[in-house]
Amino acid sequence: MAPTLLDRTATELDLKDRIVLEPKLSSGVDPVIQHIAIALKTSLEIDGTTTHLYADAMANALSVHLITRYSTHRTTLRQPQGGLSKQQLKQVIGHIQDALDQEISLAELAQLVRLSPYHFSRLFKQSTGLSPHRYHIRCRIDHAKQLLMNRTMPLSEIAIAVGFSSQGHLNYHFKRWVGVTPMAFLREK
Repeated sequence: MAPTLLDRTATELDLKDRIVLEPKLSSGVDPVIQHIAIALKTSLEIDGTTTHLYADAMANALSVHLITRYSTHRTTLRQPQGGLSKQQLKQVIGHIQDALDQEISLAELAQLVRLSPYHFSRLFKQSTGLSPHRYHIRCRIDHAKQLLMNRTMPLSEIAIAVGFSSQGHLNYHFKRWVGVTPMAFLREK
């Protein structure tokens, strides 16, 4: 994790220049850090290197955890109010839809609406009920369903067209979201 991420997070929490991180691991293991590491490892094993949005979100979560748990300054996180505006949400969703076959970073989405990645992520989830990463995956799956229904492309080409690295990668996420594999989905239709 880049030290600049901790600086940026501290600034967003209005704590810039007022914090010092102190290791306080009594048992040597922090379960939150351990779970974030496991989640990242699992994501890399499943999705390969195409997990920038997820990795950015996990890095932000880790930086907030480090500052709130290991800072000498006690922090209380301010809750953003109300989510993104309709215009902001429309702009971000449009960008996600236009870039289904590309990797998108959290910083890129946040920049669209001129928010920090930390606040953008929280407001986006308030607005949609999903993290930006999960929303991006859902949009990819929805588009894959449309392409499957057209029956004009093989499954391997559909996977690439909607931004998955392979047919197996598409199958994995499709089954998680829809409950069946793409081929079973086609048979049901």
